[in-house]
Amino acid sequence: MKVKIRKKGPVSMLYIVGKLTIPREVRLREVMNDLLDAGERLFILNMTLCPYLDSAGLGETVASWQRVQDAGGRIVLVMTGKTHSLFVMTGLNRVFEILQDEEEALASFIPRASQGAWNSPSLGDGRDVGRRVTDSPQIRRSGNGGV
Repeated sequence: MKVKIRKKGPVSMLYIVGKLTIPREVRLREVMNDLLDAGERLFILNMTLCPYLDSAGLGETVASWQRVQDAGGRIVLVMTGKTHSLFVMTGLNRVFEILQDEEEALASFIPRASQGAWNSPSLGDGRDVGRRVTDSPQIRRSGNGGV
């Protein structure tokens, strides 16, 4: 498993590439801790290239969410398919903010008053901006009776 990092405005986007399993989950922990220590507080965890995670990977995702929350930050997950189904089966879709794609996730960090600009160091919550993935394992897209 690899963790690739990209920065867009104040948001750190982490891409999980490969399986998130024992002992690979330690890499996610190290990256999250380093970013939090550097003062980062806004995260997108893109798991669309993560075909599988075991209980350790799931646990580390929850632990990352908790560390971000404790630091006063926010984390949004981007996922589809089997990975999303696992979060639904475990009920974690009610804990995490899960969106369908990266553009929606980025938009969720931009307050309505400044849509399209990263001009404020204290971005609002913005949780109502993006569409949330449904509680159903089947993801509905706009145009098909979207969420």
